[in-house]
Amino acid sequence: MSNIAKNTIYLMLATLISKGLGFFRELCLGSAYGASSYTDAYIIAQNIPIVIFASIALALGTSYIPLFCDIEENRGEKEAIKFSNNLISIVVILCTIAAIMGIIFAKPLVKIFAMGFEGETLNLAVEFTRILIIGIVFVGINDIFMPFLQIKENYIVPGMLGIPYNIIIIASIFLSLKMDVKVLVYGTLIAILSKVLFQVPFIIKKGYKYKPYINLKDENIKKLLFLVAPIFIGVAVNQINSLVDKTLASTLVEGSIASLNYANKLNEFVMGLFIVSITSVIYPMLSKLSAGNNKEKFTESIVKSVNFVILLLIPISVGAMVLCTPIVKLLFERGAFDASATKMTASALFFYAIGIIGFGLRDILSRVFYSIQDT
Repeated sequence: MSNIAKNTIYLMLATLISKGLGFFRELCLGSAYGASSYTDAYIIAQNIPIVIFASIALALGTSYIPLFCDIEENRGEKEAIKFSNNLISIVVILCTIAAIMGIIFAKPLVKIFAMGFEGETLNLAVEFTRILIIGIVFVGINDIFMPFLQIKENYIVPGMLGIPYNIIIIASIFLSLKMDVKVLVYGTLIAILSKVLFQVPFIIKKGYKYKPYINLKDENIKKLLFLVAPIFIGVAVNQINSLVDKTLASTLVEGSIASLNYANKLNEFVMGLFIVSITSVIYPMLSKLSAGNNKEKFTESIVKSVNFVILLLIPISVGAMVLCTPIVKLLFERGAFDASATKMTASALFFYAIGIIGFGLRDILSRVFYSIQDT
């Protein structure tokens, strides 16, 4: 078995555990709060930091891999680490400023993201947003630590980040029922931080050591910004698409956002388990092959990845469309999650399932271009 196949299988197993816990987390949330104003406010508060910064963070992380490989190949690991320290310092400063602005303008932000919110739901969403917006600092750091480990061929740790994250949120859900709903929100913030802390010993083991360093005139940073711009536009379109979905859902019956979210979680499970596992392994390898100008192996890796994705996702897509209602009923229908919530969620899942193959191929093929620094 090739190294690609082995690493992909190991990552899938790690991701399966993380995603399994993620599903259990959603079950706990659905059972505890159902499709209610609390859930709607919590989900919107979670999504605001994601839409504001995750697009930039993901674009940075995606551009970081081929650039790091190029610097390491031509100028050595020391220079590549120095570039990483510069990038982290800049990201932390920018994220801190963005978080402060988000706290100040939380209410207008919520109105943009959920124009249908009023009364208690609006007040809850604003309060939750002011807490969770701080998490963008941790998201920024995380999206540099993860690709660094992948470059160093440690795929398991990034795949396991959901384990401490989900355990903390699950514990927060149960504690919030006995104490206050804000316990869930603060627990989610701690869970976001846990992703960063979990990786620290592993990146140190791989030779990374943070030293404060800022140089805005660094040519590598300028090159990174050039690579980031098109990726950011592509990622931002997806985030805007999600935002439009939730904004429209906020004008419908109570619980619409929650139902859409539960369906999306099922769709993300498939994407995370199969597609993300494949791209996480193949992308750093393609970047290294590109930096080393190994065209034959580069092409061979692309063909294998595309074929594997097509064969894997066709039956999954059809199965999800045919069995959307029993799947949602089996996984979610308990406690406050009733038959009406099942019907709403299954309807959304059906249409999400149609796009699974397209999303899978897009993610593989986009990484091919990113790896040759053609964004």
